[in-house]
Amino acid sequence: MSLQYIRNTYGVPAKRGGRIEYTGNGSKIQGTITGSRGARILVRLDGDKGSVEFHPTRKIQYLDADVASSGAAGASMKETQRADFEAFAVDHYRQFGHRPNLTRSEKQPHNYVDANVNALWWGWQAGQDALLARIERGGNG
Repeated sequence: MSLQYIRNTYGVPAKRGGRIEYTGNGSKIQGTITGSRGARILVRLDGDKGSVEFHPTRKIQYLDADVASSGAAGASMKETQRADFEAFAVDHYRQFGHRPNLTRSEKQPHNYVDANVNALWWGWQAGQDALLARIERGGNG
């Protein structure tokens, strides 16, 4: 998985070279994002030589001046992506004479209650990630 996947999935402005502050263990520690491993960001904490894994949203604050430190800019991008998907889902279901259940899960708000809609969401998102990766490589889609 990539930093693009993390940005899309968690709605955070994670990017290589970006600065974060970790507020776990009762202290504040700053570091620099060096990459990703799975769905985790890799961060080299100030004063350390190696990188350690962090969950992208748990006790992490993004410090870059060009994005809101609370992650609000990332959240609005994520909500825009959700709105695009939900419009797509309505059109997709309409061709079969159905309406999708777009209720989000209480326990996991990044998922939908309806298993079919949820599968469509994750597949749609993977397609969006693949398209972005091709564009970044200079491909034409």
